[in-house]
Amino acid sequence: MGYDNEIINYIPPAQYSLYQNIIFKDSSFKGVIKGLLNLPRYSALLERKNRFNEAQTFLKKTKKFEDISKFKKIVSPFDVLVAGSDQIWNIATMPDFTSLYLLPSEKYKISYAPSFGKSLKNQFDNPILIKSISEINQVSIREKSAQVELKSRLPYKDIEVVLDPTFLLDKTEYEILVNKSNRKYKGDYIFFYCIKATNDVLKTVKLISKKLGLPVVTVFSGVSTYKCQMFGQIVDFEAGPSEFVDYIKNAKYVISNSFHGIVFSIIYEKIFYRIADNEHGKIKVDERLDSILELLGLTKQNIIAGSEFILNKDIDYLSSNKKLDKLKGKSTFWLENSFKLAENMEKE
Repeated sequence: MGYDNEIINYIPPAQYSLYQNIIFKDSSFKGVIKGLLNLPRYSALLERKNRFNEAQTFLKKTKKFEDISKFKKIVSPFDVLVAGSDQIWNIATMPDFTSLYLLPSEKYKISYAPSFGKSLKNQFDNPILIKSISEINQVSIREKSAQVELKSRLPYKDIEVVLDPTFLLDKTEYEILVNKSNRKYKGDYIFFYCIKATNDVLKTVKLISKKLGLPVVTVFSGVSTYKCQMFGQIVDFEAGPSEFVDYIKNAKYVISNSFHGIVFSIIYEKIFYRIADNEHGKIKVDERLDSILELLGLTKQNIIAGSEFILNKDIDYLSSNKKLDKLKGKSTFWLENSFKLAENMEKE
């Protein structure tokens, strides 16, 4: 859009532990057991970490800081602050939540597509969260259900539902990542991506693999990935962001319960299946995924783990892309307009 911009380079301690420590994430009993499981894969996981760090070289960031009190000094040169996106407002289950995600500053503030996570229970009764959101000049979020909850508490506030920013780029713009990829598996395959897969999910994926006559490839996303190996999946332990996008781009099919696993499947127009845990015979609620599949008319791609299923291979991307283009236009317009309002206020 022509604006100079930088990413505020603050990493909460919990986030550092989650993503930068390769083997031992914490000193708890569980943490030690997980670390021991990872130990034999140290060299591969070190390469994985290096690939994540390499992907960050594409990002323009401020000077790194670890002390929250330095936030105001770091953001002092900026005219506008933007909070976004992903689960930065998930105060219920994300260990790396920080108050900085609510932009404690007197600057003009915008939120673009932050998410409250899979479940909305109890989050909106937090008075600090609601007060902080009320002080943001232009508010947008990712889920319709979150909009309803916020509007009931902030009825005077305009709150827009917008697309995740990954949708705002054309797939050709992701080639900068794909071109850096060192994807290990080269044959025809089903790409499976799930952060924590239950046994029912893995059994269902194995059954789908048998029906489609293709092997299942996944990337390391934590110790639960070792269960994937037990169910016959091929695991790429070294894969980083470039390989993740590349695996989706070149897959024959994608199976995932991850929001961005599904997002990139839609971007690359893949035949995909959103596999969900079974909750009393129904799909377990995931506000982020439920919302986007409903908006794009893609709910036929839902599969409940451990239940009978139909593999719908006929995705009408002509229809869903029309809906997506309309939503992209609306989201881009909202963002552009938010910056213009900030400019007008500055002139006043």
